[in-house]
Amino acid sequence: VTTFMLFIVNILVLKKASFPITFLWGQIVIASVILQALQFCGLFKIPSFKLSVIKNLVPLIGINVVGLGLNTLCLQYSDAMMYQIARSLVLPITIALTPILLKERVSLRVIGCCFIILVGFGVGIMGEKELRISLKGIIFGALSSLSTALHAVIIKQAFTKIEEKSPFDMIYYNNVLSSLILFPWLVFEVRSLATASKNHDESFRALLVGIFVAGTMGLLVNFASFLQIKVTSPLTHTVASAARGVLQSIACYFLLGENINILRGFGIGVTLSGTILYSLAKNYERNITMKQIVPLYEVIKQNESIK
Repeated sequence: VTTFMLFIVNILVLKKASFPITFLWGQIVIASVILQALQFCGLFKIPSFKLSVIKNLVPLIGINVVGLGLNTLCLQYSDAMMYQIARSLVLPITIALTPILLKERVSLRVIGCCFIILVGFGVGIMGEKELRISLKGIIFGALSSLSTALHAVIIKQAFTKIEEKSPFDMIYYNNVLSSLILFPWLVFEVRSLATASKNHDESFRALLVGIFVAGTMGLLVNFASFLQIKVTSPLTHTVASAARGVLQSIACYFLLGENINILRGFGIGVTLSGTILYSLAKNYERNITMKQIVPLYEVIKQNESIK
């Protein structure tokens, strides 16, 4: 629900206010302030900044800033459905990156389930008769897909490289350092922001409200994403995101009036079927792994008793 609301808020704000850098930076700052407030209330302890930790987080912070920027630009130049289509590349890219960067094998069973999900996306695209094609939206969407896949993989790597294993700590580092990197880029929108503020422009008011709402929801989404990647895998996180994307498309039909014809409806059904099959496949592989581990544990225990 939070992911969908964040998605809708981003679209509505970017349609009214053409300040993507300020909007993005404001969200990150709001999330950082909320974490500071949680510390003040005794609910969260802010981690200290260590040079060794920052060095290990350089790839994470870099891909986070680039990815958020590309995602925001994709939203600005695409409608809700075009955004979902452009971002569908995240899944195959994640499959390709998993064995390369994480040295983890992806079974043919899992690849087959992911293929079904992609078929669902493809069928949905075939049903788009009034799709607003934007070259900039496609380009930014493809680049955003690549950065999103890399971001999930790098998050998984970061949990193995630093001492602070808490998702809250990782999110705090991520937001504070990302806001510092983005701050100098605000210079490109300062003049437009000043004009909008002076004229009491509606877009400026929408920007301020959107920053607060999106920043709060973004923090919740970040925590859920970091925690999910930590306990599962980047690929599982991506499949879950694909399922959320389908649900967002359905919600857009009711809230934004976007059309869902027969092909799009069939594509949604195929995609959801693929995500269910993926869950069953992962559960099957987990059970097989446990059956292999338990006998091995018994052998080790017997050898120790003999000694």
